[in-house]
Amino acid sequence: MSVPQLDEAMVLVRNERDSTTFDVLPGRSEVPVVRLYKPYFYDSPHPLQVFTGPRLDTPAGWVTAVGAKDVERVMRGTVSHEPGSRGRRETWTAEQPGLPALTGVARGTGARLRHGTTVAAVPLAGALEMAFEYRVRFRGPADENEGEGGRREGFEFARLKGVHPRYSLRIHDRRIGLLLALAAVVRYDWQLSPDPKKGLMDLTFPKRA
Repeated sequence: MSVPQLDEAMVLVRNERDSTTFDVLPGRSEVPVVRLYKPYFYDSPHPLQVFTGPRLDTPAGWVTAVGAKDVERVMRGTVSHEPGSRGRRETWTAEQPGLPALTGVARGTGARLRHGTTVAAVPLAGALEMAFEYRVRFRGPADENEGEGGRREGFEFARLKGVHPRYSLRIHDRRIGLLLALAAVVRYDWQLSPDPKKGLMDLTFPKRA
């Protein structure tokens, strides 16, 4: 079974001691149609396996923090990220075979808090970030059909404010596969998300290789 193409979705994350799960819910539905899962600690190098179907038990590919493959292990896209610093936001790149590379830019109050203020240097600043939305928008190169300076919209995701990691996801260009967009979400959640539960597990649980 192939991975469904969604224009909008909510991604709910559960980081546990011995498992990591990303549930993808279309629109305002409360029922996931795609699940990413691995029976390992959140920062283990193992890929998240993709499951679809009515019972979320049909293998449909793999997603990691650097890219995605379909069920036949064909690469469906890659994601890279360069950390920012005070006064300079991080940069993202998403690439899918057959399409121009997309450049991601961090936006929202959470992004400004992290890179545009002295708060970023304060211990436990991540706790403050949880009170604000952190959005990353991916766009392609200039499109001659959209006028001078116009850029094609690709996709965007946002970590919604709150203690528990939740992401909104919108895909503007239907040529972009859901797995690539999810790889970007996974990268952010693994590397940047201010999740206090992950911090607690880092301190109290031995990591499984």
